[in-house]
Amino acid sequence: MTVRDAARRNAWVLPALAVALVIGVLPVAAGLRGVVEPDAWAELARPVLWRRLGTSLALAAAVLAAAVPLGLLLAWLLVRSDLPGRRALLAASAIPLFLPPLIHALSWFQLLRLRGVPAILLVHVVAYLPLVVLVAARALERVSRAHAETLALLGGRAAVLRDDLRQALPAALVGGGLATVLLLSDFAVADFLTSVGPKVTVYADTLFELHQRGATDAAAVAALPGIAVALA
Repeated sequence: MTVRDAARRNAWVLPALAVALVIGVLPVAAGLRGVVEPDAWAELARPVLWRRLGTSLALAAAVLAAAVPLGLLLAWLLVRSDLPGRRALLAASAIPLFLPPLIHALSWFQLLRLRGVPAILLVHVVAYLPLVVLVAARALERVSRAHAETLALLGGRAAVLRDDLRQALPAALVGGGLATVLLLSDFAVADFLTSVGPKVTVYADTLFELHQRGATDAAAVAALPGIAVALA
């Protein structure tokens, strides 16, 4: 790369950072202005907040327990195997990401009449599995064929599979982390699928209820645990 090419490429850095700041940071900072109000911090003492956060994290853990292994396997099949049409299938695997989770909930409910926690888990796995598949597939594409062929000579196809899964696992966990962030922000799926029978209330329900009551300062403070989990 020449000096001119490097300068041209770096010229986009500051505009990109400015756009990210305006779109991603400033709205969040504006929404968190209420944390300066001392009375708002009483929201963190409410057990219901932590109970609902725990419910959301438990759901996220169950979703990841299914989505990460399944996503790794699908990514391997779509990148490493001789599956017919695998490139088209890899592109098609992203389709569920273009549908809101509530649409998945409505569709699966109509198809199987599922309700409750099993239905919530199924919908979130279907909705967010592409995040795991796509990033794991990208990681596998970066592993050279020469490396795989050498491993095949030394340990056979099983050794190649183990090494591929090991190298793709960090990327799959990143996809799972993104899925967790999206899951924490959703309450529509749980509300709809438990509208009849035992109610499941999640972390986002608390934020929505506080905004409905006009308690924006308390909502800002209540958002902090979720932000901490998302950053982690």
